[in-house]
Amino acid sequence: MKKLFAVILLTATILCAGCGGDKKLADNGKTTVIDLPEGEKLVNFAGDHNYKYIVRRKRRTDEKPEDYMIDRINSDGWGGYEQTDEYFIVREH
Repeated sequence: MKKLFAVILLTATILCAGCGGDKKLADNGKTTVIDLPEGEKLVNFAGDHNYKYIVRRKRRTDEKPEDYMIDRINSDGWGGYEQTDEYFIVREH
């Protein structure tokens, strides 16, 4: 049992090593700006009403920093989608 707990704790530590306060969120009304740490490249972005998920990696030497604008889309649950005027800006440095 102790070994299983140690494995679970080690796995959680490794998975959360990149989590935490290294990204900055600034909410300006309907626009949320997310600044990635220096040298990071955006791979994917997902979210819901409560959480935002960012997949990132180290930027290669031949890649330049970019800014991404992500529109928020609302779904009515019946297959209809409506684009809102709320969006996220993800900035690479």
